[in-house]
Amino acid sequence: MPDGSLTHFRPDTDQAPVFCMDLGDVVGAIALPSLRKTFSIDAEGHDGHLLSIVPKALRAIRVIRPGDAIPTEVIDGRASWKPDAAQRAAAEIRLARALVAAALHDAQGVDPVAELESGRVTQTLLTLCEMPPEQKGELMARIERLIDGLALVEILRARSAGVVMIRERLNAAAQARARDRAGVQDMRRVIDLMAEPIGQFRAAIEAIDATLADAPGALRNVDAALRHIGERRNKLHFALVPWQEILDTWRNTGDEPRELDAAFRRLYAFIARRHIEKSAW
Repeated sequence: MPDGSLTHFRPDTDQAPVFCMDLGDVVGAIALPSLRKTFSIDAEGHDGHLLSIVPKALRAIRVIRPGDAIPTEVIDGRASWKPDAAQRAAAEIRLARALVAAALHDAQGVDPVAELESGRVTQTLLTLCEMPPEQKGELMARIERLIDGLALVEILRARSAGVVMIRERLNAAAQARARDRAGVQDMRRVIDLMAEPIGQFRAAIEAIDATLADAPGALRNVDAALRHIGERRNKLHFALVPWQEILDTWRNTGDEPRELDAAFRRLYAFIARRHIEKSAW
């Protein structure tokens, strides 16, 4: 196969994986079947094996360059990203709030993280989890594991919120341009088409958050709870990956009409293409 830092795999406009090479003024893109034929790549050889992984890997990452590691999501289900301190703190608060509410039947007006460390809450949780007092260390270890699992969801929660924010900006722009009927009509169409993916993102996050509806139960069966979270987290991640370039564009787009229009055209093409692909089925 060709070598060099200017080659990579990525999805094409139809989301099919292609191999790209910098040809100077243009970037050439070769579909994987053509790449195998052109360079006589043996399906049973090392390069053939790597090519077979590319379509799966591109579900989890937008670009793969020679030497890149295959995302762990497609190997063993583990997340390939690490939460930062703020994301872990947010997850800790979510879990602490659910556990304290289960232990005290009312978490109003208390600091859930501080309360979780108190003796009365710990003792109640041990009882709810059917664990003897001497297993307090095991209980706390399970809590830490759940926090780690939930923290990985926080960046996806933020990305999902970013898609919602784009729709809100479009709504505001449509209202401000009420006299431009054609332009507003296009915006309204995109706003309507965004409802489906946003609904899917919201449903995935709600399914993850539902793990905390019975937080003591999640602690009792922590491995099963983490599998539930991980499976839904990865599906959400795969669904959000194609949106990353759109999110990056809008994050760097101001409210100046020309900037907004350029970002909208890119979003319109992205949404329309995905809608056409679904309609074809």
